[in-house]
Amino acid sequence: MALASVTARAGLFLEKTRRYITETYGAQNDGFVPLQDAHIPGARLVRLDGIDHASIALRWLRPRGPFEPGRVAQALVALAVE
Repeated sequence: MALASVTARAGLFLEKTRRYITETYGAQNDGFVPLQDAHIPGARLVRLDGIDHASIALRWLRPRGPFEPGRVAQALVALAVE
């Protein structure tokens, strides 16, 4: 199971790197990891749109983010054991 996130606008700490990856490599990314690098060969990939790399773990960075970390973790575990 692999989790990838992609955003058009990252938070304060990741926006510069998001822009750099987009402009330099033309790759969708979350401000830290390009989408294609988040995929692990042989693993199922879950893609979350609209959040940066830190948002799911550091909730205080984006308190109104679209995904609640606990529910994401439960969903990933459910998919992994399915």
